[in-house]
Amino acid sequence: MIRSFVTALVFMTTMAFSAKAYAQCTPGIPCTSYSTDSGQTDVQRGEVTTCNGDVMNQMVARAFLEAQRETLLNETYIRKADSVLEYSCFDQLAGMTTQHAAPLFSETQDFMKAVPLNIIYEEAADGTYQNNPPVAVLMVNMGTGHMQPNMQAAVTQGLQSYISSNFGHEFLGGDGGSDYSASGGGSYNCSYMNQVFMVAHCVNLPSDPFPSFADLVSSDPRQLPEACSGGTQITQDIINVARNPAPDYQYAAFDIMEVHWDMFEVDGPSCPSDPIPVGAMATIHGGTQTTPDPATNPAGFNATSAVYEEHICPNPGCWYDATSGQCSE
Repeated sequence: MIRSFVTALVFMTTMAFSAKAYAQCTPGIPCTSYSTDSGQTDVQRGEVTTCNGDVMNQMVARAFLEAQRETLLNETYIRKADSVLEYSCFDQLAGMTTQHAAPLFSETQDFMKAVPLNIIYEEAADGTYQNNPPVAVLMVNMGTGHMQPNMQAAVTQGLQSYISSNFGHEFLGGDGGSDYSASGGGSYNCSYMNQVFMVAHCVNLPSDPFPSFADLVSSDPRQLPEACSGGTQITQDIINVARNPAPDYQYAAFDIMEVHWDMFEVDGPSCPSDPIPVGAMATIHGGTQTTPDPATNPAGFNATSAVYEEHICPNPGCWYDATSGQCSE
């Protein structure tokens, strides 16, 4: 789109602008390396062959405006991605791990029981065993409640800090209408992914989705999840260079348009030259209105047509009359 516009712009400006150029050095527009003093010669001012600083400035200004507006809108409507840790409710997964994994490790009860180990004994003088207990009671257990604070310190605190620092806004880059809330616990009940999908699936474009260049001078649409700093870089100066507004035409001089309507006037009281055939046949369609007949002509219209050989008239202001076969004015 920008390329086709610039091509048309080059054509129009080349045809419309005079030899006098201003080559304005405006904020946002590349400054020219040649003098812009109107008293300099064309060579000194950079206007040799097809070089025109005004045309270049207007091309750059317009291309910048179009490209920058497209960039701004892309950055507005393409939202920041949310964290998969939020969508998957990772805090609940950590809570379930604390509840179900603890009995498998340090808080296991498997080693709090009597184990049949016949290894504790006393040997008598006659070589027999005395006071040999049948079992040994093993009491290997740390008690409960140890894994939860460790999991909290190792996982949950880091998770909360990461999310608050990088995703401290609503879903969909601040436009989702809801946000992640840690719940922990020993059960899993997570529907954030479906909620966000439905919001994104049903969202509509705003009432005015395509702001004008003038709108973007003072208003930056990039407000979510937080407003951008530095502005849009679109200024009224750049708009003025691109449009060269009337009545001053400050940024490029226009030629005075000279029209020659007299060349279209017929020289004399009639069209003196004979029509010239073009080698093609043409058809004239017409008709007359008549009384409608429900059976044969319910529309009440008799269509007619006539085929004739097309001609052109060489004199300005003359046209070919197929009925008379002559040029008429």
